[in-house]
Amino acid sequence: MTIVRTYQSFRKCEGYVFPVTAEAITAESCEHGDAEQRGYVGWLGNWCDEPDCWDLRHLLEHLPSGRWEGDGRTVPHWISLESDSDAWLCSLWQELAEAVDGDVLSVGFSVHQPPQLTDSSWLRVCRLLGWRPWAERCGRAAT
Repeated sequence: MTIVRTYQSFRKCEGYVFPVTAEAITAESCEHGDAEQRGYVGWLGNWCDEPDCWDLRHLLEHLPSGRWEGDGRTVPHWISLESDSDAWLCSLWQELAEAVDGDVLSVGFSVHQPPQLTDSSWLRVCRLLGWRPWAERCGRAAT
């Protein structure tokens, strides 16, 4: 019996598909304590209505390095990266910022654990991206 895996199963060919979301903050949205825009992000730098096909290769090639933070759990459901001054050199941040009304102050990315990926495999992906649980607990930036 052949099992056919679809996109909804968060499986892509031989690798898992990772949902990536972002939020863009403008001065006006910051005053209201909210983001100007939130949503899924395509690996080409566009806002999407549904999760795009981010595989591990796309994550490593297109997302900039930086200080990733988890959601506070020992095994985070997602890890997030906020833009800093060097991040604006990344074309992905520029593309998303240009699609938002207003002057964007910050763009943050979150990579989410696919439902079928085991915790141990997810933690390996997190470490590949640069998330360090000890740095988060100690309040130090990952190196």
